[in-house]
Parts: sequence; structure tokens; C-alpha cells
Amino acid sequence: MLVEISRPIVTEKLNTANHKIMVAKIKKFVAEVRTELTKVSWSSRQELLSATFLVITITGLLSVFIGLIDFSFSRILRWLIVMVK
Repeated sequence: MLVEISRPIVTEKLNTANHKIMVAKIKKFVAEVRTELTKVSWSSRQELLSATFLVITITGLLSVFIGLIDFSFSRILRWLIVMVK
């Protein structure tokens, strides 16, 4: 036999009130975000493409540089190990 336990009416009213407060806060937050987004200075497509190309180029150059340094150090250490033996 299942017994159904009902919640007090006061709790339901508090939950409804809390829900309304949360919905109001979310609406206020979304409105403030929209307002702030209108203030943003967005880059043009050309600026975006130039910056992307620059980042990719610099990343490639740095990876080659770090690879060369790593290769050089490994060769030097290998040579030192051979000399010690």
C-alpha cells in the first residue's frame, strides 16, 4: 500500500516565489548582457583574418624554433653521453 505524502502549502508558495525571483533575475541578466553587447567594438572581417593569419604564422615559427632547439639539445646530450663512455 502506497501512502502519498503531501507537501505543506507554505513550501509550495515559497518555491513559486523563489521560481519567480529566479526568472526575474535571469531576465535582468539577459537584458544587461544585450546592453553590454551593443557597446562592444567588433572587429571587421579583414581585421579578423589578418589577426588569425598572424597568430597561425607566429605559432608555426615558434614551433619550428622550439623544435630546432630541442633537436640541438638532444644531439649535444647524445654527444656528451658518448664522450663520457
